[in-house]
Amino acid sequence: MLWLIGGIAALCGALCYGELAAALPRSGGEYHFLSKIYHPALGFMAGFVSATVGFAAPVALAAMAFGNISTEFLARVRRLFCRSWLFG
Repeated sequence: MLWLIGGIAALCGALCYGELAAALPRSGGEYHFLSKIYHPALGFMAGFVSATVGFAAPVALAAMAFGNISTEFLARVRRLFCRSWLFG
């Protein structure tokens, strides 16, 4: 049931963006839409939040996950080689 509700919400959002793109045919996406419909400051804020939170946060989370996984992997490799080197 939740997948259906999420799919309907996503479809409504996609149709709204399609109508906006047809009414305001210019590149810029959400920044352009909000700047023309409401105020340029709102478009700037939406673009700034999208750039800082929407792009930087997933990259930071991926880097943290890679650091945790590689630390554990390297610790296991170190233990394996130290045992084989010490005890032949």
